[in-house]
Amino acid sequence: MEMESRRKPFIRINKFMDSEKTQKHNIEKKCWKCGASLAIDAKFCPTCQADIDVSGESDDSIVHSLTFQGLLTHIQTKFPESEGKEKEFEKVCKFFLENDSYFSQKFSHVWLWNDWPDRQSPDIGIDLVAREQNGNLCAVQSKFHENTVPSEEIDSFIAAAADKSFSSLLLICTSSITRNSVFKLQNNSKESIVIKRDRLESSDANWANYLGYNQKQFKLGGRIERLAAFMIDELIAIICLLPLGTTFLSALGNNDQEMILNAITDKVEMVLFLTFVPIIIQAYLVTTRGQSIGKIVMSLRIVNAKDGTNPGFLKAFFVRRILPAPLFFLPLMLLLYSIVNVLFIFRSDRRCLHDWIGRTIVVESKTRKLAKKDKQQR
Repeated sequence: MEMESRRKPFIRINKFMDSEKTQKHNIEKKCWKCGASLAIDAKFCPTCQADIDVSGESDDSIVHSLTFQGLLTHIQTKFPESEGKEKEFEKVCKFFLENDSYFSQKFSHVWLWNDWPDRQSPDIGIDLVAREQNGNLCAVQSKFHENTVPSEEIDSFIAAAADKSFSSLLLICTSSITRNSVFKLQNNSKESIVIKRDRLESSDANWANYLGYNQKQFKLGGRIERLAAFMIDELIAIICLLPLGTTFLSALGNNDQEMILNAITDKVEMVLFLTFVPIIIQAYLVTTRGQSIGKIVMSLRIVNAKDGTNPGFLKAFFVRRILPAPLFFLPLMLLLYSIVNVLFIFRSDRRCLHDWIGRTIVVESKTRKLAKKDKQQR
């Protein structure tokens, strides 16, 4: 009987966290074009028929708010060491508790452990302290783990929170916890709450504000600029193969099969070099910067349609360059793909077929924006 009564706070809260009430704290989804309210899984607006996958202020701009996953990616990139990630995640948790609509009403103040005015010892398992509206204190621990959080870390948290100063415990983690840890929290004498990654992802806290900006706005790349970038990339490829092509065409004009064979066999190394080196260079640039040489010249960049981050090799290069390659052996299919691909750019979001497959968009890069600002100032 005693054990059952001690379990109730944990069970009650977790039922609440999983209930429909929490859906009220999720981000309200609205159409970017007409502002109509939408279902969470809506793909098109029933009012204006606009696509919901990509949001924008107009036909020329795209506005993205930072997702929780995007924030985690930023932290992992900026802080390669585990200690740096954990310290940064403590600040993320503080931001979450202060900006999530539910917890911002539950807590009147949130401190990092080292900033808590009543702290009497160094960090011994508690990362943050939150004061509830009724004045009670809650001990908070944040765990930035890719794998299951070790039981020992939860044990140290429970032990540290046993201090009579705290009336409840709150664990925020990006991964799962062991059954043993769940059992210990359930049977803890104090009210215990566990917040996992899915709750963080569904929070209405504006993660973009954590990085110091409200929304990430992109100017869609112009159709003419994208065509010019494509032509520059193709011109580079043609120039690289020009010496071999000249020799081959010369031999073909003389109808000299032996010369044709020699032109191929004698220049195998040059063919491989001129063919693969430009591809490797382009693949590296597109993967690391989201820009081919043509896009660098035209100040364009490939980004993820969802959050504006770098899409990487698969989305930015493989889908655009390697995936369509087999179509060269099917001329009719290649022609059809090329026509459809070009027609897609005349949509309002200017996404070609490969952009839809890779879930990317092409936007103006910062360099171009800075150049425009300089011209305006002059």
